[in-house]
Amino acid sequence: SIRSLRLKNSIKNVYYSTIPVLGIYGGKDVQVKALSNAAVLQAILAKSRGSKFEVHTFPFLNHLMQTAITGSLDEYHEIHETFNEAVMQMISEWILTIK
Repeated sequence: SIRSLRLKNSIKNVYYSTIPVLGIYGGKDVQVKALSNAAVLQAILAKSRGSKFEVHTFPFLNHLMQTAITGSLDEYHEIHETFNEAVMQMISEWILTIK
């Protein structure tokens, strides 16, 4: 199927990548499941050619990196936070470590 082909190519691309990778997941994300996807990315990166990578899961954030109660798409319009500041800070600090 197209989906499995895309997945296979994505895994291959990450495996052969030598660029720094920062994986960020929201624990309440209902679109991209954090636990399974973060574990897969971590495993692929650990075997990859790249030496700089980190994978983080923020337990109370949704797909849009907003603090959420359920993570449901129906909740999006109720959340006033645009993007979690702790995630922005972590991204900024990580970028500054790249040489």
